[in-house]
Amino acid sequence: MVKTFRLLSILTLMLVVAAPAYASGINIIFDPPPAPPQVGNLYILTGPGPFAVSFGSCDPSVNPAIPVALQGFAGCMAFLNETGMPVGDVNLSFVVPNDSPLIGQTLGCTSLDAFLSSNTCDQIGALSAGQTVNFDFLGGMGVPNFSAFFIAEDGALLPPLDIAVPAYDPNTLVLLGTGIALMAAFAMRRSA
Repeated sequence: MVKTFRLLSILTLMLVVAAPAYASGINIIFDPPPAPPQVGNLYILTGPGPFAVSFGSCDPSVNPAIPVALQGFAGCMAFLNETGMPVGDVNLSFVVPNDSPLIGQTLGCTSLDAFLSSNTCDQIGALSAGQTVNFDFLGGMGVPNFSAFFIAEDGALLPPLDIAVPAYDPNTLVLLGTGIALMAAFAMRRSA
């Protein structure tokens, strides 16, 4: 029993250690639709980034890729996931310019569906000049490969942002699984 408990403790510790590292004034809205748009201006994400991006028009006559749910917002961005794997975390960051209407504002985030349904916006607080602001959309279902997702902004327009989509190498999980299987095999052999 003690050997089994030790083995389970070691396996649990290995899983924890080997796990992948990864408001009121302004509202950021995350909305991935079920299929990629056929026309329009999209940022193509081919790797983890970061990529420099800016909000553009939410008017469909300017960018037909913007879905109906986001038309009328202050700024929109359209992305296409071509990373080769589902995106389970979208990190956005920007620097608050000096003499900006953003100073003193708070950041709120909303996800319109079950894709990346959580966020870290509520941890930021009031914005100040020169502050580097980082926030994530994560949790829920990941955005599948070859699927589009959209980010809209309502309120004072944000400056250019950096976007990163942390990618995890699937080989890491294969190596972890192999290591756990070998440890279990040695433990079984030793106790026999």
